[in-house]
Amino acid sequence: MMGMVKIPYYRIRRNEMAYWEPTPRMKALGFSNVPLGKDGPEAWSKAHYWNAEYQKARKLAKAQGIEAVVKTACPYGNGTLGALYWHFTRSEAFSRKSRAGKDDYRRAWRYLKPAFADTFITQISEGDCERFQIRMEQNHSGYERYRTMQVFRKLMKECVKRQWVKYNPATSLPNPMPRGRSAFWLAEEIATHILDAHEAGYTGLSVGLRIMWDTLVSPVDVRALRVGQIDGDLMFNAREKTRATAIFTLSPETIGAIDDYKRSLDFQLMPDAQLIRMRSGRIYKSKDSFAKDFRAVREISFKGDTRRMADYRRSGNWEAALGGASKADRAAMLANTLDKDAFLDATYTPINRIDSDKMYAKRNEGRSILLEQKRSGMLERITG
Repeated sequence: MMGMVKIPYYRIRRNEMAYWEPTPRMKALGFSNVPLGKDGPEAWSKAHYWNAEYQKARKLAKAQGIEAVVKTACPYGNGTLGALYWHFTRSEAFSRKSRAGKDDYRRAWRYLKPAFADTFITQISEGDCERFQIRMEQNHSGYERYRTMQVFRKLMKECVKRQWVKYNPATSLPNPMPRGRSAFWLAEEIATHILDAHEAGYTGLSVGLRIMWDTLVSPVDVRALRVGQIDGDLMFNAREKTRATAIFTLSPETIGAIDDYKRSLDFQLMPDAQLIRMRSGRIYKSKDSFAKDFRAVREISFKGDTRRMADYRRSGNWEAALGGASKADRAAMLANTLDKDAFLDATYTPINRIDSDKMYAKRNEGRSILLEQKRSGMLERITG
């Protein structure tokens, strides 16, 4: 008889349905009853998993004290998507993700939490996933829908990996990438944007936009930039995926703005401190707060505009292309790759000061071409 197996805290109730039932002492550590399904090997495996989780929590309680563990106990019931998210975002696998990857999970959870946080994973059906996707499509941008569904799929995949469910109900839904953006900024528009940010008191953002326009690095790299990454007129930046170091040249205007900005602060920035800060002096903890300030200044400069920080990179790339920079040079400077292999691109196309100076010169040539096209009315006909 299957029910004769002896597993701690494993109980069989009506209709041979199995449960993992922790004691009050265990519940003080954040555990609760977990339905395991029909009595059998699959239910046994799940029970062993929760016993292992309890042992980890017990050892932590012994080392740090029960109060410390209770304070950080999972707020969601075991077996729910909320519990899975809580445990996964504290795992070693999650800690190895990039800053942008972690931000994607936190951003997606804003939408997933009200819909599924307290839902048992075994009760999430393909229909539930489809209805959620439709709501995302109706109420949010294609970008938000795409990124949120990507995270949803990964969380459900983790459930399968942990043997909480047999299959991933979210994988059957198509999740097409949103249509690529084509918006761009002219250099004179960016100069206006930067000046308005400074005059409106967003001095940290103003400096960040200067750095972004000089180097074309991603917004997340600018937000997380450390003081020690800038040495004279050079900025050293590790690529997010490959960790290869790229060297960029900063313009004299940007260097002067950085120095003025640091002197304006009421405190001294250490080499390992984040350079770009909010008006309050606190660091930007997420890309959302960084983007919020960007939008506030954009509304001052260009009321009703919808262009983004990421469009800076496209604009600089266009300048370089018009100036004659090769695809390989542009891919290297943007930390992209032409052969879809970021690691090989970083290995065989290292970024150094010579590359950076050459790209800067090409962009200046392209900028002159764009200015002439605007004066002649050609630019409106090309982009309109």
